Amino acid sequence: MDGAHYHNNAMALLTNLDGRYPPGTTFPNHAYFGNQFENADNAGVVITSVEARSPADRAGMKSGDLLTRIAKEKIKHGGNLLDGMRHAVKAETFDVEVMRAGAKMKLTLPREYRADIVGPAFVEAPPSEAPALAQQIVPLSPADELAKFAKLKADGVITEEEFASQKKRLLGGG
Repeated sequence: MDGAHYHNNAMALLTNLDGRYPPGTTFPNHAYFGNQFENADNAGVVITSVEARSPADRAGMKSGDLLTRIAKEKIKHGGNLLDGMRHAVKAETFDVEVMRAGAKMKLTLPREYRADIVGPAFVEAPPSEAPALAQQIVPLSPADELAKFAKLKADGVITEEEFASQKKRLLGGG
């Protein structure tokens, strides 16, 4: 559970559920380049926006670029981005390949890490005042129990003798 894929999936789950990271969370193994994207039919990801002054902006990445490679990792869809970013943290700069207006371009981005999480500490929720749910066990009537045993006999789960014994017990015959 200490691999990058596990961490990336846990982070994605948390954010997809509108969760937030605890204050003080750091990301020493997650590079950041500052853009949004959408998948492009297993051909890469299309950059839909680039944050001003981000590593992607400083390297010249533009909205509309088709991102096909990060730090030598081929990008077919958004799921591959995290693998590429994991490789990108290993050097001071990393290369990305994009297609722009039909031409392949190589851009070099400076490595930056995702910003540390700062903010107010979590506030503990007050204890719940909701009463505990009690489970009520309602005994079966003799007729219902007899029907249950008849079904077991019909299904071949119990023998005729076992059925007769249970019938006798239920109907008060011993």
